[in-house]
Amino acid sequence: MMQFLEYQFTNLSLILSSITGGLLLFQILYYVIVYNRVAFYKNKPIDDDKITTNGISVIIIAQNDELNLQENLLQILEQEYPLFEVIVINENSNDDSEFVLHILTENYKNLKIINLQENINKFITRKFSLDIGIKSAKYDTIVITEPKCCPSSFSWLSHINEQMQNKKKKIAIGFCGIKPSKGFLNQFVQYDSITNAMNCFSFALIGNPYTGVNENIAYSKDFFFRHGGLISQYRTHTGSNDIFVNRYANKSNTSVVLNKDSFTYCNGFSSYSFFKRNKINNYLAFKHFKFKDKFLLSLLPFDSLLFYLGIIFLIIIRFPWQYCIPVVVVKWLIQILYYKKCMKTFEIKNCYMLTPFMEVYFMFLHFNLFVKSLFIKKNKWE
Repeated sequence: MMQFLEYQFTNLSLILSSITGGLLLFQILYYVIVYNRVAFYKNKPIDDDKITTNGISVIIIAQNDELNLQENLLQILEQEYPLFEVIVINENSNDDSEFVLHILTENYKNLKIINLQENINKFITRKFSLDIGIKSAKYDTIVITEPKCCPSSFSWLSHINEQMQNKKKKIAIGFCGIKPSKGFLNQFVQYDSITNAMNCFSFALIGNPYTGVNENIAYSKDFFFRHGGLISQYRTHTGSNDIFVNRYANKSNTSVVLNKDSFTYCNGFSSYSFFKRNKINNYLAFKHFKFKDKFLLSLLPFDSLLFYLGIIFLIIIRFPWQYCIPVVVVKWLIQILYYKKCMKTFEIKNCYMLTPFMEVYFMFLHFNLFVKSLFIKKNKWE
């Protein structure tokens, strides 16, 4: 029964077990150094006397989003903020979006509609439309979201203003989560969303903001156009805010908004194939990131892959499994603990127990989608 205690290490097993142990140690340090920032994040109280109520322009780009506008736009228009406008760029929609927006303008004077019937410049992404919307804004603080998103509270804009004005920042990165629902696909998408958010906010809190999401982000209008807006991206098929943030965000000009009342939420993907197409878009945008950020973001997944391969090779050379299992369990327990803590920060309460299995599956999925992204040409509006 206890024969594994008498196991005699060979040179090969000693090297492999040492490497595998080192890979586990790296992961533990990574979680403690990086993900600790989000897992144990505490909102610092802000002195209300120091906050100025600056005007805010909310920018939304819609295309055939009639149902999303009906469901979510009122939550934005009803924000408890004294001075803001909402600009909706209705880009060549062929549903009843224009009618829905027209009805809303009768009751909300701060709602401004820009109907773009045809993209005369033939740009195939929404970046041109986004620039048009921001240029039309009357206020310097710009908040960008999407029709599918709904703020978690009526103080959403107030919390964004706190970060932009109190800390004199030019960019504020907010969180957008996936609404919980039944089904494995939602668990799958939740894991991917939370992992991306853990990376995004942890690195930003360390002082290396590298990306932002289209669903919840704020800029200073002057800062945005001082760096050329999105003009340089008009012929880039994917990305917009994520690429802009990667190029121009830094420790001194960027803040994060992690108050639970500052979040936005959207529905998950309707199908697995649509989720995969979205991931391919992410890879196409990832190509435009700085090498430093590509390297840092690849460290943990690559280390995890090598760790599992190390365990497999140890078992192949008949290394006692009684030593391997506790090592894997330690990794999983730490992983589950940190995902649970981070999900609490993001007000997400499910799927953390599945994270070890999700991680393994996503290794194969990411490799498959990355290869596909190398051969796919995007040719449609996104």
